[in-house]
Amino acid sequence: MDYLTKKELEAFLKQINIRTKNGYKHYVIIALLYESGMRVSELINLRVDHLYFIGNSPYIKILGKGNKERIVYLNEDIVSMVTEYQSKFNIQSGYVFRNNSKKQLTRFSINKIVSKYHNLAKKECPTLERKTISPHSFRHSKAVHLLMNNTALPIIQRFLGHASIQTTEIYLDITNDEVKKNVTSVASLIDIKEDSNAVWQGDEKLIELLERLSQ
Repeated sequence: MDYLTKKELEAFLKQINIRTKNGYKHYVIIALLYESGMRVSELINLRVDHLYFIGNSPYIKILGKGNKERIVYLNEDIVSMVTEYQSKFNIQSGYVFRNNSKKQLTRFSINKIVSKYHNLAKKECPTLERKTISPHSFRHSKAVHLLMNNTALPIIQRFLGHASIQTTEIYLDITNDEVKKNVTSVASLIDIKEDSNAVWQGDEKLIELLERLSQ
């Protein structure tokens, strides 16, 4: 399975116009897929009451394969992004991610979002031409980056929700030392540009958050 290097992930994220409403939602979806290592099925089934953002150790509760629950802790930047998204879209209960008809997003919808930005990113980053990128690629990329950052396999196993560490070992069968140069946090990848046609122009709270994430 293909994973994204830092350069490829950066090129991918830069295609998302986060100053539009749908663009911001798409950015949060991709960021959360990467930072949490969620499967696409886990993302579309994520509910507001699975978010525990109060206190010094914010986390989400994920219902994985076989209805097994696991907890994934999130950094402050991702928590701020999700919280801002909830505010903008008035998501107070039910599913966190919905379509324009207020219905639960589908696996097809997430695939379509990823495909859209993958096609755009190919023009900026030619190595993406040779890769098949799906929503699962962000989970795989996060796992690879953790491994190459010397994270212990049992920790990665727990993070991904694998029942067996053998699954994790096969999943992370990566030998290219060059990957060590590509460990990154998604929150610091995108360079926010001023846009006079921004849908949310003048929303100082949102702009301040996004500019901080780009530093």
